[in-house]
Amino acid sequence: MAASLPAHPYDNSLKKGLYADSQAFVTFQTNRYSVPSEVIDKPLTLKVTPYQVDIYHQQTLLASHRRSYEKYQLFENPLHRKKLLQTRQRARQSKEMEFFLDLDPLAESFLEGLVQTGAKTAYHIRQIMEMVDIYGKIEVLQALQKACEYGAYHFEYVENIIQQQRRRRQTPEGNSESALARLKRGKDIRLGAIDMSQYQITEDKDDE
Repeated sequence: MAASLPAHPYDNSLKKGLYADSQAFVTFQTNRYSVPSEVIDKPLTLKVTPYQVDIYHQQTLLASHRRSYEKYQLFENPLHRKKLLQTRQRARQSKEMEFFLDLDPLAESFLEGLVQTGAKTAYHIRQIMEMVDIYGKIEVLQALQKACEYGAYHFEYVENIIQQQRRRRQTPEGNSESALARLKRGKDIRLGAIDMSQYQITEDKDDE
């Protein structure tokens, strides 16, 4: 009588224990394969066949990728790192907000105004912090104070106020193009004197 075949086929895959890196990838033979970011700190098992790379945590299959015999390739399932990228974006925004509020108590007043207008606060704060790098803290705070007095809660108001102040001092910087615009767009613009009571912005620019 012929012997019956085993209930489960023999597992001839190459097995390797490892951890994912901080970007939620594991490395095998110079190639990187993504895993869900939730298992970055957990021990993983790589099971490799001639055609496939499977990554397990204990008995749970986390990811399957086509095996590549090329060198230094990256294989990513976008869903694996979505949560990681969102978490890091929130962390960057939180740190940026912390730096902004540390500028001066006036910054909190401007932030409250932004929130009341329904503006995209993270985007506006990022633009204003770039102005701090370009113009310096003192000029930005002076402009924030005037913006609060006008009820003008928008980063473009803040930069226009800085440009007005520079023109009044008749400095070379005040007669030149906007430094922030030059940094971002690399083309000439002219900022004339602005009547803040008539200057309205109907919508925010999209987030990056």
